[in-house]
Amino acid sequence: YVAATLRLAMQVPLSVAVAVAAVAVTLTIGVRASEFPERECCDPVYPLPAVSASVTPDPPSSVSASSAVTQETHTGHPMKSKMETLNCLLARQLCFEDPSCSPILETIPRVCGAEFVSCSTVTVTKCQAALRTLQLFPLFKPTCLCREPQLDQECNSFRNFLFDHPCMFVTKKERDPYPIEALPTCNHALSVCQKEKACSQLYENFK
Repeated sequence: YVAATLRLAMQVPLSVAVAVAAVAVTLTIGVRASEFPERECCDPVYPLPAVSASVTPDPPSSVSASSAVTQETHTGHPMKSKMETLNCLLARQLCFEDPSCSPILETIPRVCGAEFVSCSTVTVTKCQAALRTLQLFPLFKPTCLCREPQLDQECNSFRNFLFDHPCMFVTKKERDPYPIEALPTCNHALSVCQKEKACSQLYENFK
């Protein structure tokens, strides 16, 4: 009986120890688990709030593409500093439509005469000046083009009139009191007029 009692006394602390250990494990699991275990499978996962940054964000791709196109337009296709060589008839038509070129073109027949075979004018230097002035316009500089004479006679006739006019090769004609290389500007004409008493007086009267 004493032996049985001793064995029972030894077994009681072991059972108590096992019970205490079981309670400790249960409490540990309870702390780690959710307060509402039946909802753990269904709670949505919300994203973390955006973190503000001081770095400027990259522009949208459309803006970058637009900037690239604009830059390519400015750098890839610059404005031409020289005009392309034009057909002579086209250049003549454009000259007629230009307010600064048209008067020169209309002056040439008056100062050069209507003859294309020989220089039949008394105003040779003025004819030469008018032709040189017209040749300096970008429309005719350095030249203009035509097809073969048998294919485009009108174009070649105008080209010969402008670049191979017979008066351009006249070295000596009557003396011109005011020889000029190109048609004068209004300021040049005024300075010449002021040197002549009669012209200067007329200018002052109509001023």
